Amino acid sequence: MADIGSFHYVDFASRALLGFRNNVVEVGDLPAVTKNYGHTDCFCTYFIFDRGLREHIQNNGHSVSGYQGPCYAHYLPLDIDSRNLEYALQTANELTHYLLDKHGVHEEAIAIYYSGMKGFHVNIATATFGEVQPSTELPKIFCQFRQSIVKEARVKHLETVDFSISDRLRLLRLPNTRHSKSGLYKVPLQMEELLSCEPEEIRRIAQKPRHSWLTDESGLVPKYHVEPIAEAVEIFERSIEQTKKVPYADLPDPGGFLNNGNLKETLCQAELELYREGVAEGARSAMSLRFASRFRSAGHTQQEASEMVESFASRCSPPMEEHTARQIVEVAYRASGKGYQFGCGNGKGDPPQSKLVFERCPYKNDRIRCETFGQFYSHLNGNRSKGGG
Repeated sequence: MADIGSFHYVDFASRALLGFRNNVVEVGDLPAVTKNYGHTDCFCTYFIFDRGLREHIQNNGHSVSGYQGPCYAHYLPLDIDSRNLEYALQTANELTHYLLDKHGVHEEAIAIYYSGMKGFHVNIATATFGEVQPSTELPKIFCQFRQSIVKEARVKHLETVDFSISDRLRLLRLPNTRHSKSGLYKVPLQMEELLSCEPEEIRRIAQKPRHSWLTDESGLVPKYHVEPIAEAVEIFERSIEQTKKVPYADLPDPGGFLNNGNLKETLCQAELELYREGVAEGARSAMSLRFASRFRSAGHTQQEASEMVESFASRCSPPMEEHTARQIVEVAYRASGKGYQFGCGNGKGDPPQSKLVFERCPYKNDRIRCETFGQFYSHLNGNRSKGGG
């Protein structure tokens, strides 16, 4: 059993920082680090890690990319976003009422934040779920728990819930840091403020930083002891069992997209890794177009593809703007015929996205062994190709 006390590292990111992310720091140092960057557009992973992450970045070209070690979290976040803040507020209300009324979760176990732009974070203390331990599987378990809670709560605007945050390296904005686009701060909200205030009142509250009463300054560590709740423990234990049965449960997407549409699997192993991790600035647009075209071939609607490509764009370094991601998806869905087709690359003069896929591919020397390769080209061309593009 891992020692929770040894888990106190996070990956810090800032838009003012060269390279945006890949800065492993201790949780206790976050207040000083955010101060160095003017408390503006600062983020960190909501999962916390042991020294394994620091060792990984030292041996991986100073990048957290690809890290699959154990992690822990004192809070499970529900990320709610909408261009219509009223919709996001309604969803945050519905989920909070569900946790309080249906499962008897204590108010001090729910840390609520306005994000500073278009949404809310409803963070549930993991102590509510019983004795949660650090694990390599925790992101998958959180994903299942999140889906169960949202499904049972029957929220009206399901599209406002971001299911893509199950990636262990996913970043969330730090509390009391300013959103450069809106000029507002991500601030904690009192329960009664969430349940009674209108959007404009909440925006007024977010015009300046605010003391965090339930957590430390990072928002990652609770100040109060929280007792387990039997109903929440049961859902969490059920989520553990479901995770063991669900393939690709760690995918940061709306549930089970790999099995939708006409293909058994939408992305190959190399593409999946790149999708989860994000790519650098020079390859973001090309890779987004590749993914959007794959999703189109798999039978997804343009809206579904937009959500998944926006999710990928948020993990790139630096993140790509959502409107840019949507424009790329629109291009993919406007293409005539069967749409854009992308090969696997051959290591010789490949465009950026094909080069990245080729470098990650475990079957580069024997592509016919790749099941996804065979399915994809059989679907597009009516036969089982043996070469790459």
